[in-house]
Amino acid sequence: MNGIYLSPEGKALIESKIAELETELTLPYEYKVIAKGIIKTLEQILSDATVLPVEESWEAVDESTNTIPKVYPHGLIIQPKQ
Repeated sequence: MNGIYLSPEGKALIESKIAELETELTLPYEYKVIAKGIIKTLEQILSDATVLPVEESWEAVDESTNTIPKVYPHGLIIQPKQ
């Protein structure tokens, strides 16, 4: 799977869902099979995904030196104003 980009929060959410599903492995067989399949898929997504760094604003990124491609080769996430 190429082209999967996650924020650190997205990665943490998937990891927590995997942990939640692992508790369901004590359920009856049919639920256990479904949970194992979902866990395997989520783990594959995590292993293939690129976790993008998060900056608070564009001011935190030094545009004047043109280092964005060097420092952030896969891109970055600018935190939205709240």
